[in-house]
Amino acid sequence: MRSGFIAVSLSILVLYVAPSLGGQQDHATTNEQCSADMRLWRSQTADYFTADESGANAGTHNRSELMKYSVRQLTSRAIEMRKCVIVDPEKEDGYNQTASELDSAIKDRYVMFVVRHNLVRQFTLEDEAGKR
Repeated sequence: MRSGFIAVSLSILVLYVAPSLGGQQDHATTNEQCSADMRLWRSQTADYFTADESGANAGTHNRSELMKYSVRQLTSRAIEMRKCVIVDPEKEDGYNQTASELDSAIKDRYVMFVVRHNLVRQFTLEDEAGKR
């Protein structure tokens, strides 16, 4: 339930933040382009999650291809996948899954930021105080 809420929240955030990202998409949304991007990005997200899991077990950083892209680029990809649902509804499940995986990678970046800047304690205290 909580992970579903997080995914929906991230999706909403992505949709509201997206206009401020500028023209990140450099091609028209067509069935062919949607399918090609979905295949590539699903492969990259699969590698990302595999590297993330093995890195966590070994104590190393995730060095997958997906880590080379900025949050803006990942957001642009997730937005494109959501647009692809409209252009190519037959592959809706695949596009939604790809967008969800990209959202998850973005969420990981937010968590890493909070940890890197020692904000976990502050976040926890504020959350416990009802600031949500």
